[in-house]
Amino acid sequence: MRLKHYSIRTEQAYTDWIRRFTLYHDKKHPRDMGAAEVEQFLTHLTVQHARDQAL
Repeated sequence: MRLKHYSIRTEQAYTDWIRRFTLYHDKKHPRDMGAAEVEQFLTHLTVQHARDQAL
């Protein structure tokens, strides 16, 4: 990311989302996951957001 001249904040944000993604999938390496795991994670975030909005 540094080679592409992204800011430190952008790098930190990307790293944080990768960490959240891997923790959600029991620390499985992102290389070992595919579209199904991404969809599952995004669905989880959507449901969590909707639930938080309802409260």
